[in-house]
Amino acid sequence: MNMWCYLPDSVKTVHPLRLVVVVLLLVALSTTLFLTSIARAAPSANKTINFQGRLQTSAGAVVADGHYNIQFKIYQDGTGTAVGNPGGSLKWTESHVNNGGSNGVEVRNGYFSVNLGSVTPFGTSVDWDQDALFLSMNVAGNSATCTTFGSAPCGADGEMLPMKRITATPYAINAGAVNGKTADNFIQLAQGVQTDASTNTSSIHINKTGTGNLIQLQNAGNNVFSVTNSGDIEFGSGGNRAIYVGGAPENTTGNNLTLFAGYGGSGSGSQGGGLFLQGGSAGGDNGEGGSVAITGGVGTGTGKNGSVYIGASDTDAVQIGSTNLTSGTQTINIGNNNAAGGTTNITIGSGPGATGGSTNIQSKDETSITTNGTRRATFAGDSNTLYVGNADGSGNATTANGFTIQGTSSTGSNTQGGALTVQAGSATNGNANGGNLTLSGGSGSGSGATGLVVINTPTFQTTTNDTNCYTGSALVSSSCTFTSTSVNSSSVLIAGFTTAGQVATLPDPAITTAGRIIYVTAANSSKEFTLRANTGAGIGVEQNVTLRQNTTATMIWNGSDWTVAGGSNSASLQNTYDNTPQNAGSADIVLGGGSGNDGLTIRDNNTNPVSGPLLEVQGSNTTSLFSVNSDVNELASNPGAETAGATSTTFPVNTWDVSGAATVTRHTTAGNYIASGQASTKVVATGEISGATNTLKSALIPGKTYTVSMSLRLESGPGNGFGIIYAADGVTPTENCVIDVTLSTSEWKKVSCSFQAPASGITSQNAIAIGKTTEAAQTFYVDNVSVKLGGSDSTGATGNVQVGGGANGGSPTLFTLDKNSSAPAGSNHDALLGSMYYDTTLGKVQCYESEGWGACGASPDNFITISPEYSGAVMHGDGIGAITTDICSDSLNINDGSSAQPTICGSNETYNFYKWTTPETSTQSRAIFVTYQLPATFKDFIPGSTSLMGRTNSSDSAVTYQIYRNNSSTGLTACGSTVSVSTGSQSTWQKVGATGSADPSTCGFAAGDSIVIRVNLNASNNANAYASNLNFTFSNH
Repeated sequence: MNMWCYLPDSVKTVHPLRLVVVVLLLVALSTTLFLTSIARAAPSANKTINFQGRLQTSAGAVVADGHYNIQFKIYQDGTGTAVGNPGGSLKWTESHVNNGGSNGVEVRNGYFSVNLGSVTPFGTSVDWDQDALFLSMNVAGNSATCTTFGSAPCGADGEMLPMKRITATPYAINAGAVNGKTADNFIQLAQGVQTDASTNTSSIHINKTGTGNLIQLQNAGNNVFSVTNSGDIEFGSGGNRAIYVGGAPENTTGNNLTLFAGYGGSGSGSQGGGLFLQGGSAGGDNGEGGSVAITGGVGTGTGKNGSVYIGASDTDAVQIGSTNLTSGTQTINIGNNNAAGGTTNITIGSGPGATGGSTNIQSKDETSITTNGTRRATFAGDSNTLYVGNADGSGNATTANGFTIQGTSSTGSNTQGGALTVQAGSATNGNANGGNLTLSGGSGSGSGATGLVVINTPTFQTTTNDTNCYTGSALVSSSCTFTSTSVNSSSVLIAGFTTAGQVATLPDPAITTAGRIIYVTAANSSKEFTLRANTGAGIGVEQNVTLRQNTTATMIWNGSDWTVAGGSNSASLQNTYDNTPQNAGSADIVLGGGSGNDGLTIRDNNTNPVSGPLLEVQGSNTTSLFSVNSDVNELASNPGAETAGATSTTFPVNTWDVSGAATVTRHTTAGNYIASGQASTKVVATGEISGATNTLKSALIPGKTYTVSMSLRLESGPGNGFGIIYAADGVTPTENCVIDVTLSTSEWKKVSCSFQAPASGITSQNAIAIGKTTEAAQTFYVDNVSVKLGGSDSTGATGNVQVGGGANGGSPTLFTLDKNSSAPAGSNHDALLGSMYYDTTLGKVQCYESEGWGACGASPDNFITISPEYSGAVMHGDGIGAITTDICSDSLNINDGSSAQPTICGSNETYNFYKWTTPETSTQSRAIFVTYQLPATFKDFIPGSTSLMGRTNSSDSAVTYQIYRNNSSTGLTACGSTVSVSTGSQSTWQKVGATGSADPSTCGFAAGDSIVIRVNLNASNNANAYASNLNFTFSNH
């Protein structure tokens, strides 16, 4: 055999390589090539191939001595003429690396000797029984630091070409004649046990290329066992046959017997083979086929009989019965059949000890379960329907029987029965609703009714710890919205609050099918709160239900909104009345006991007040016997602070706000600082002219008189220096209503005043400012604010209690007072002002007024109007000009702008007036003094009732007036300052009332005093100043 060498780069040559290697192959190599295995007869024989050669340079000189890095490869097939041997496949690679200077392949005088397979054993990687095997060699220098062949510092020079084909020696060729077999590889008959010590090969290997059986065994000339040419196993027909595992030794478990069908091959879609057990087919006529019996082994003593497992593991389907039964009936019996016996336990699928697994039962059409010959349940074949009872696959039976689904009854002492749960399917992925569960009575036929769904003791799924409204089953402090999870998963929700006046909002359900019912319960110890649903949907749709502790509201979903059910929550009292037990003295409403505001309260709606009676009692003929009527003309916004803003301590926008250096909050703590209702306005004022403002619902009408009233109470700070002011733009003080009111810390004080709206500058943000006019800090509370048209400008629409039908007819209704022999209470009780009773001792009705109890029927108020020319009036002043009196009347067409006349009266107006005018360029004045003596019955001037009508046509004219008090003891005393009525060009009459200290009600008038009113008319440059009616009202004793 010729070998070769390749001159590596390390010997520094660039010439082509020469094949100059003399190779000596050991006989061991020659005698083992092409054998099935290496030295099988001698297990301890060396399994390497000795390879020798000599390395020379291209010039014929030997390479330097040393340890070289050399790699050997063996290829199968190909031609061995190119690197990598295209067309062949690499079977074996071995690298000899000189790592350390004494490793790799040692070369001396060019000669080397190496045992191939000593580093990388051949194993079974090379099939030596091949004709085309090629050996390649690759040199990578003699670096002593080489660790990986072909990588620096031992880069390889490439495989030497051509590769050397491995051939056999003559002895190996002779060994190939018997395919390398020895005497140990043959079977001999009647030689007892023969030992085959080979590995990875069959002891008997028969390749049948002709016809006939592979194996055929006989006993006395009769076939006993055959392996057919196709691989089938056939037992002889001479008798019954058995396949079994031999019995185990004493006290040892018997071994298993396993039959496997063929495994699928590698690759995609290789199906495993089937395993069939079949009884023998019948022969001749009317013969029955043989049966297949599979039975467990018989136990001994107390041992159980063995079990039969079909599809115990790794089984996709278990088929029992025909897979293509086209006609007839097939019976499959499991357990005792038509015979008395023991209990048959059937487990289909995973048993109780399994860690998982599921079982599916499949039939084409209906599937029925029958016991004792009677059908008990049927699964429909064409729908997801289970018919219980004796129904067929369509749910019908000639005579239908009943059916009971029941949980397990307990037989143990004091042991609860088993629970039974019927549940629709759950959604498990994404945002999807769970399935519905429908319980329905059977449909009637003809005039028959639908059957009932009878529920014994229904209990509803309850959310006892809603995250927002009952966090951790505890009361919460502020308004909340129930979570969607609670609404969509429960039928009972619990909510509770530590502070009163909060709102629990019920959101819409995810499933909007009509008929959903939710019960909302107020937790024990909860403060009163409002349950709100359909928020913002408007009157009649938004639901607001007041709940106290341990009360429940029933909410029913109508398909689009929540509705309120039950008499206790109805918008009408009729259901409540019809369902109220007539006990406690036949009372239809029995109020709850305990402290606090537990009485019956009817409150008008703040946003959309009732136009008419809030409460009315009618006779059988519908005639009003008693009515409490509302005033719908209220201008104050959120006057009782009953409506909260974003939080319970704030207000809605455009209602209450801050004025100056103050804080304004909504006060909801029950106690002395709420006059009525559930809240009041708390004001902490720290600077001068500071407090709160109430934005009015609409802009006031210029020139009209308005009455303001409210309840006030002081908490801390000085009680004096309190005032009420009108701000036309909501910020700038415009008109004083009342100044320097004194408040009390011990009781609420009702404060009333009036003012006239200015002629101009009024905006939609106009407001009433309530606060202190001093520098000292004050904390006070405001409740029940009212702003309405007052005095002669009032429309007459005011809240009142009416007895009888009045102008609407009906029989007269009497108002009967209670009786007593003497005054029922002492004096100095402001809460009793206006009270009456019939005194049986005096035989008269007695009234409680500011002086205490006394006879009713005091003189009425005097309403005084003085028109020009003022009675008893005198004029004063030396101004140059002309003063005249005249009348203007739209009806009489006098000074109404018609027929080229001046326009002094407007539509539907008729007034007497003074006119002052002058051609002088400087202001000229004329004063008119009016004196009116007060009668002996005089008590007080009515606040806000004093006014003067005036008008000007130019900025060069003005009308003012000043009020004085005159008596014999103190003489003439001015009441406040001059009141301006009109200036500039005015298109209408200006009516301006005296306010503050200018109002005679604050000036200390007494009976017998005279009120003196000075009317000042100023003009220049031919401008005109007009004065008309003087008005004031006083009360009498």
